[in-house]
Amino acid sequence: MITILPEHWTKIKALTRRLAYQWSDSYDNLQPVADLIRLVTEQLDAFITEPCAWKPARPTEQDIEQAVRLVRQEVHSRLHDLTVKRIFSDQVRDWMTAYEYRGTGSTVQRAGEVRAIFEDAAPIISERPALHSKEFLEAISRLFELVCLRLGGQ
Repeated sequence: MITILPEHWTKIKALTRRLAYQWSDSYDNLQPVADLIRLVTEQLDAFITEPCAWKPARPTEQDIEQAVRLVRQEVHSRLHDLTVKRIFSDQVRDWMTAYEYRGTGSTVQRAGEVRAIFEDAAPIISERPALHSKEFLEAISRLFELVCLRLGGQ
C-alpha cells in the first residue's frame, strides 16, 4: 500500500510548473520520478535476487552476487529512462493543464489532474489490471527482458 502524504498547495503548484515547462522532474521533497524508481526497484529486487533458475545450475556465491549486482545496475539505469519518459516527457500537456488552474477550487482541480497523470503513467497493478496498467507492466517486462538479454541471461 502506498501512502501519499498531503503537501501544501503551493508546493504542488511549483512541482507542476517545473514538470510542465520541463525544467525539472522534482521540487523540494516532491520527487515523483525518483519515488517511482524506488518503488519499482524495491518490487523487482526480490525477482532479481531469486530467479527461476541459475545457469550453470550451481554458480558460486561470488558469481551470484556479481550477476545480481549487474542486473540491478542495468535495471536501475533503464528504469530511470522509462520513468522519466512516462512521468515527465509523455505527460507535458497534462502537467501544463494541472499547472494552469487558477482561482477558487484550483487546488482540488490540480490534485485531480495530478492523480490522473499518475494513474496513467504509473498505475497501481491489481489482479484485474486496466489497459494502462497492462501497458506499464509490459514496459517493465520488456525492460527486464532487454537487461537479461544484454547481460547474457535467459
